[in-house]
Amino acid sequence: MPDPLLSQCYEEQAEYKKRFKALDKYCDMTADYYDTNKAAEIIKDMADEFYNEEEYKDAQKHYELLIKKYPKSEVALLRIGEMRYSKGSKIFFGKGRNKKVIKYAKESIKAFRKFLKLYPESKFCPEAQLYVIRNYYFLLKDHKQTTTECKKLKEDYPESESAKLVDLYIVPTKNQGGE
Repeated sequence: MPDPLLSQCYEEQAEYKKRFKALDKYCDMTADYYDTNKAAEIIKDMADEFYNEEEYKDAQKHYELLIKKYPKSEVALLRIGEMRYSKGSKIFFGKGRNKKVIKYAKESIKAFRKFLKLYPESKFCPEAQLYVIRNYYFLLKDHKQTTTECKKLKEDYPESESAKLVDLYIVPTKNQGGE
């Protein structure tokens, strides 16, 4: 005899997937036919929904669509960088550093650098720079580049919350009293 609770779970999961599929189709149609702020908002909301559900492949697709159709969407570039970092971190903390971790770290850095170049006045710049630092520190283990990036963050955004955190990432060298 089938478990009614299990059957209900399967039905809800199917509904959930149908909902996403319908929203996904709507996003595609909206992007093709409407050039409005509302369309951008719908695509961003859909991308955020996928992001929050850790459906990163679908989230990235929608963020990239958002960037393509509405290039002034700075949040989309940030999210792509965050997703690459998150994916690399999950692998790193589960299996250690490998080629995939390095690939995701480099993709993340590329997205954040592009963001910093395109939106130099954004309030999110210090956070983007901090993600660059985290990639070098945790995923790439490049402590020399980490220190360089920390100095850059402190110089470029000295009053930011992110600047207050960077000393945690600086690894002393032999000349600074390290090993």
